[in-house]
Amino acid sequence: MYKKIVILIFTASILLLYFLPSIHGRGQINLYVRLLLYVLTLLGLYMSMLIGHIKMRMLYTGLFVLLTAIILLMHTFNIWI
Repeated sequence: MYKKIVILIFTASILLLYFLPSIHGRGQINLYVRLLLYVLTLLGLYMSMLIGHIKMRMLYTGLFVLLTAIILLMHTFNIWI
């Protein structure tokens, strides 16, 4: 059950990360989409640590850590829009 939810959250985070630079809105919509991306990524990172099988736990945790690093780099170097 956790595995399917983690895959779904990871897919949603990747889609948000892909489409976020193309959202040309000022203010609320851009802020809400960014917050949704942050929350989904951190929730996915937390849930990927709950998977029982060690290989799958390492794989999904690594993917979410990589996704978090990409988000931090994009935020640091202001690549959003």
